Parts: sequence; structure tokens; C-alpha cells
Amino acid sequence: MQRTQAMPPGAEDSCGSSNHPLVTYLRRFHQKHSGCLEGQLACYIPELTKADPNWFGISIATVDGQCYEVGETRQPFTIQSISKPFVYGLALQDEGVNRVLAKVGVEPSGDAFNSISLYADTGRPFNPMINAGAIASTGLVHGADAGEKMRRILDFFSAFAGRELQVDEAVYRSERETGFRNFAIGYMLRNFGILESQPEPVLDLYFRQCSILVTCRDLALMAATLANGGLNPVSGQVAVDGRLVPRILSVMASCGMYDYSGEWIYRVGMPSKSGVGGGIIGVLPGHMGIAVFSPLLDPRGNSVRGIKVFSDLSADLELHLYQASRSLKSVVRRRYDAAQVSSKRFRPQAEQQALAQLGQRVTIYDLQGELTLFSMDRVIRDILALPREVDYLIIDVRRVVDAERPALKLLLDFAEANAPRYRELILSGAESLASILDELRGGKADSPWRLFGETDAAIEYCENQLLEASRAGQGSTPDQVELNDFDLCQGMDPERIEVLRRLLEPRCYEAGQWIIRTGDTADALFFLTSGRVSISVDLPDGASKRLGTCAPGMLFGEMALLERRPRSANVRADEPVTCYALPLENFQRLTTSHPDLKVQLLENFAKSLSLRVRKLTDEVRTLGQ
Repeated sequence: MQRTQAMPPGAEDSCGSSNHPLVTYLRRFHQKHSGCLEGQLACYIPELTKADPNWFGISIATVDGQCYEVGETRQPFTIQSISKPFVYGLALQDEGVNRVLAKVGVEPSGDAFNSISLYADTGRPFNPMINAGAIASTGLVHGADAGEKMRRILDFFSAFAGRELQVDEAVYRSERETGFRNFAIGYMLRNFGILESQPEPVLDLYFRQCSILVTCRDLALMAATLANGGLNPVSGQVAVDGRLVPRILSVMASCGMYDYSGEWIYRVGMPSKSGVGGGIIGVLPGHMGIAVFSPLLDPRGNSVRGIKVFSDLSADLELHLYQASRSLKSVVRRRYDAAQVSSKRFRPQAEQQALAQLGQRVTIYDLQGELTLFSMDRVIRDILALPREVDYLIIDVRRVVDAERPALKLLLDFAEANAPRYRELILSGAESLASILDELRGGKADSPWRLFGETDAAIEYCENQLLEASRAGQGSTPDQVELNDFDLCQGMDPERIEVLRRLLEPRCYEAGQWIIRTGDTADALFFLTSGRVSISVDLPDGASKRLGTCAPGMLFGEMALLERRPRSANVRADEPVTCYALPLENFQRLTTSHPDLKVQLLENFAKSLSLRVRKLTDEVRTLGQ
């Protein structure tokens, strides 16, 4: 048997990422079962005894064309009985369902793969997954001669695998030279008229189809093509009529694992097929195909490691076909960065300009709906494709209505594996999931996630970190600012600033003290020189909503310059605050005393307001996508 250099466990595939937690899962199972040496090589086909008992590969292919693989997933081996559901599909496509049903049944036999299980009255094989039924299916493949039929089978299989396949001639000869029982089955089928021609050409074709060389990755893609309704998810080629896929999967589910099929569908819960070459495939319709390759077999002819891996995957990732329905919808409501949508923290123009450049280092994922293993897989793939410049990742889960435990486990595994890649990993709005996340972490003290109740607070935290880093070596943000530091005073000479200062009234407020209340008379503009204040509105249900936070160097209550209406929001000191108040009457006095100063103040104010409106427009456009 041909041997090629295989990928080492966990090696990165061109379709998937070695950083993806699904690869971590596969590595874990590969390592767990690598030491299992139970079982025997298939000895009744001499050529198969040349296989290396240590060969072991696991591959998953999703219906959107992603492949995850570990171990010897590129090692060629012969497909053997895994060919049966595919040739059955070709027979259905060539002859039609009724014609095939007249020749091959669909009932489980409960017998071994090479049993002679025929209906007593018609001689019809019980199902196409046992040798008798597979030989009958092969006899229904169209073609002018044996060569054309084999070319059609190879083309059919190649469409599923997404690459050109070929026959292992040494295995074919070995099978033909030792396939006495299959010869007996063939002649019995001819006796009952199930085969309508001499059996030897059909048997020769059957031996060849079982000797087609595949890899574990090929089989995963073949299974994924069935999961995808007959469309190869990587090549985009239609491999089989989608209307026939349910019939193929039905016989795989009930008969694909021979006399172990009932227990298999009960425990693992996937339409599957095994082969004595060491392969097993499983199909989760609408989601993925799974393949395991390990040539050591149990007495039923199934891969020992393959059964163990499938059992683990099904249990740990809740892949059972009859699990509650799984949503295929994307759970990403929107994705944006902090340059597109900033926090509600009001900032001086210099900081705004800095964050316009630095904000792309903060990416926010707003998730919604149901988190399943499959929807989380897509989110993680999208995250792994982000530019390396992203330093902060925020995942907002407040709109998630339900989350499967495997999905959250996948998220945790991603965080633990990729935490060194980011400065911070942040979950926001995760209060309802906190207990499950703690349980899944198994009591570990250090979480890879920083938790925030609101995404806005998380964005503000990241902005502060970016600004601090950008000011490294230049000192921290001052806790106290001077009048000339305000944007409203840009371009003013010292004399004008001194004129303005004489119009201002110093004021101090304690933490928690209201500075402005909704409905108050709008009689002053405030220059915040130290401390922080929050701006909020009252909601009909009695709660309040924060509109923004001001830090030193910012204005608040500025609409007093333009309106004569009562205050429309509340302002409260978050901590001890000092500020200057510019009474409206003092501002109006500038009209006669210093009109040029008033014009400059209004121009600066208009510029600041214009920038704020433009920024708000951009954010609405981003959030409205």
C-alpha cells in the first residue's frame, strides 16, 4: 500500500486554522486514542495487512467549505465498503428509485457485511450496504462496457472528493484473488435475476470500486457533500441529484454499520459508513461531514479508533442527529470597530482624532439568537481572519437568547488558545451565561475574558487603554485642565482667554450630586476642569439611560447657547468635580463688549457640533447595516 508523508497532528490545513478550537478538539481526541492498539488489520485481503497500525487521522469538513484535520489525513488508503452508499447513489441516478428498489431492499439485515442476506421469495438483497446489495447496485451502473462504467464511478466519486481519484491496482488484484465469497454472492444474485448479465464483469467492477484510493480528508469532503445536499462545498460542483441524498442517508443510518447499526444510531446518531480499509464517515445533514481513518478493526470490521472518536465527538459536541434542531442562521448581528462606533464618552478633539486612527484595533461582535456549535464555529473563523493589528476583541452576547454548552465551550477554548494574541478579550452582557461559563471553566481561577455589563463601557475601557498606550512616555491624562485646553478656546490669544475667564464662575460638586436636572432653566454653559460627569435621560418606566460621560476638558450644558428651552437631560457628578459656569447673561454681554470673542466662541462651538453630528451620522450608518 502506497504511503505518503502525512500531516502531523494539529497541522494547519489550507481550509482551516490550527488556532481554531475545533482543531483543538480533534487534537485532544487524537492524542487520547493514539495509544489504543486494540483490533486487527483486515487479513482476508492480504494487501490490506501492509497498512501501518499506527496510521490515525481525523477530519471534519463543514457545508461552507472549511476543513479541520489532525493526524494522517493525507495518507492514501482504499475506500472499501465506504464506496457502497456512493455507488448506490449513482445507481439511483442512473436507474431511478423504483427500478433500484426492485433489485435492492432498504431493510437492515442485522448481519455482517459479507452475509448472504436475501429475501427468500425474490432473492433481493436486504439493503445496499451489505456486499450482496452493493454488488447488485454496481450491476445497475450505466455504461457501454466495464471500462466506461469504471470511469463513471471514478468521476462520480471524484466529484464528491473534489479531486481526481484512482484505483490501487495491487489492492484490486488482492481482492479479486481472494474474493471467493463475493463470487458466490454474485452467482446467487444471477440465479435470482437480480444481476441480469454474467456476474464476473460486475464483480470485477465491484472489486475495483472498493480499491479506489482516498484520504481521510477526501472522505470528510465526500461526507460533507452529502451533508450539503449533493453539492461539494469546496469545489461547488454538483456531485449527485440532491433529491436522492435523503435516500442515501436513510440507508446509511439504518444499515451503514452492519450489525452495529442500531446501537450506532442510538449512541452516535449520524448516518455513517465504515470500510475495512480503516475509514468511517459520518454525515450531519446541513452541517458537516466527519471522517476517521485508523486501520485496526474490531470483529465487525469497523475501525476501533474510529468508533471511539465518533462516540467522543457526538457526546462532547452534542452532534446526535436527533438533538434539538440547530439553527443555520448567522448569529453575527453586526461587526464593527471603535473607529466606526465609539463609546458614549465625550472626548476632546485631539483624543477623537487619535481614536479615529487607533479605533480599528478594537473589534466588536454583536451576536444575537441561538449560539450553536456550528454558528459559533463561523464566528470564530471570522475572528481568526481579522487583521493582526486588532488588539482588543469584544463579543457582545446580550441579545443571545439561548446558548448550547458545546458552543460556549468552543468559545472558551478559543479564548484560552488565543489569549496571547490579544491585549484583552472581553465579553459584554454575559450575566445570563456567567454560571455556565464558570462551570465549563472547571473552577479555574483566571478567566481569559474580562467581563462588562454593557458594550459601551467595554469600548470606553479599550479606548482608554489605546490612548494611554499612545501617550507612553508623554505622561498620563491630566486630572486638572486649564481654560486654554478646551476646544472652545482654540485659536484664542491670552488676552481673549483672560476676558472669558472674568465671565466665568468657579463651581464645585460632590460625587453623586446633581448639576443639571431635566426641566431646569438652561441658564449656563459648563467647562469641566476636573472630575467626570454623566449625562442621562429619564425613561418612562422610571429607569434612566446614560447618554454620555464628560471628562476634564469637555463642555456640558452647551445647548444653553442656542436654545431658550428647559434642560432635556440630567447631569450628575460621578466623582468630585470642579468646573466653570458661563452664565447665559454673561455670554450675551459679549455682543457689545467683545463681539469678536463671541464670534470666535460660536465658530468653535459650531465646528465641534458639526464634528459630533458627522460622527453620529457615521455611527448610525454603521449600526444600521
